[in-house]
Amino acid sequence: MYRNMEQGGFGPDDGCLRDTQIGEEVDGKARLRFRYGGGQEWNSTLKYRSSEGQTGKNIVEILLDGAPKPALYDLLFVDCKYCKVLKSQTGPKCMLSVTEVSLRHGLPQHCQFLYGLFCGVEPMYQVSDASCLVHDMKRG
Repeated sequence: MYRNMEQGGFGPDDGCLRDTQIGEEVDGKARLRFRYGGGQEWNSTLKYRSSEGQTGKNIVEILLDGAPKPALYDLLFVDCKYCKVLKSQTGPKCMLSVTEVSLRHGLPQHCQFLYGLFCGVEPMYQVSDASCLVHDMKRG
C-alpha cells in the first residue's frame, strides 16, 4: 500500500496494513479485519455505495468497531487483480491499496500512473511491500 501521508488511521505502526473479509456480506455490508504492524488487529464494517446521481458504487464507507462515525472514501479506480485508488472525503488523504499479486510481482505501471494522476506523486509513502507476505506466513 502507498499513501500521501506519513501516518495513517491506525497510528505510527501501521505498516503491512491488509484486510480480510470475515463472514458473509449482509444487507450490502461486509465485516473486515484489518491487520497491521506487529500483529495488531481491528475489526470494521465496510459498505460500498453510490454517490448521488451515480449508478456504480463509487464510495467506500468504513466503520471501525468502536468508532463514532465511518470514514468515507471516494473510490477513484479499481483493478481487482492489482490495485485500488481511494481518496478521503474529509481531507487530502489518498491511498493506493495493492493486492498480493502486486506485492509479489511489483506494482503495475498503470496503478502508479493513476495514483499519481489522482493524488500527486509526492509525497508517496510505501506502507506495504513483499516483506509483508513473509509476515503473513508467520501469522498463519
